[in-house]
Amino acid sequence: MKMESSMIFDPSNSFIEMPSGEPFICSFSGGKDSVLALSLACEKGIPKGLIHWSDKIRKTSIFHEQSIAIVKQQAISLGLPLTISSFSPKEHRLELLRLYENFAAQGIKSIIFGDIYLLDSVKLQSILCQKAGLVPRYPLWHKSYDDLMRDIIYYNIKSIISRINIRKLASNWLGAEFNQKVYHEFLKLNIDPFGENGEYHTTVVDGKIFKKPLTYTINTTENTSINLSVHSLLDNTLKLI
Repeated sequence: MKMESSMIFDPSNSFIEMPSGEPFICSFSGGKDSVLALSLACEKGIPKGLIHWSDKIRKTSIFHEQSIAIVKQQAISLGLPLTISSFSPKEHRLELLRLYENFAAQGIKSIIFGDIYLLDSVKLQSILCQKAGLVPRYPLWHKSYDDLMRDIIYYNIKSIISRINIRKLASNWLGAEFNQKVYHEFLKLNIDPFGENGEYHTTVVDGKIFKKPLTYTINTTENTSINLSVHSLLDNTLKLI
């Protein structure tokens, strides 16, 4: 799919311009950024569902490689329908376009994304959304990390650091709750405190928009992987990068 510069979308005011009561869906990774974007969007629009992508071969999330069972439980806790599409590198863009067109046909007007600074993702999504007749909206775009941290506290978003890049962050951070204290510790470590460079990923287990929190346990094993069990789903293993 050729990218045309005239179609590139400016995300700067995309969320500010969102009309009250607009029906939307949310690109949902299950991490803190997507849940925060969803929380902000729910203040203005009407959520109609979540979209998630799984690896066609490994049957895990393409976002953070967590078990799809965890994402399904998050959707149940949020009280929102979940659409899961299998990811294949050769078919990914066409599959996204088909999905987006289907949502547009159902009366959905926009898609909420949790991107903060990654312009390449914005460029791709802007083209696909515009082709499908949807508006991409970015509630977190270029907000300061301090402001985002305040929003996380306001919306009571509780997330667990469930995957790390051991080249950038020590493995003892696995299983820690991402909160203001951890945020300031990451600033001291001179890494991106929100993990925008792949330092770590999170799994959200509760928040103001959750109907009920996820029930989970964290077990750190000798190889520093984490088992995050949602109810009795013991096979949910979140692996290190």
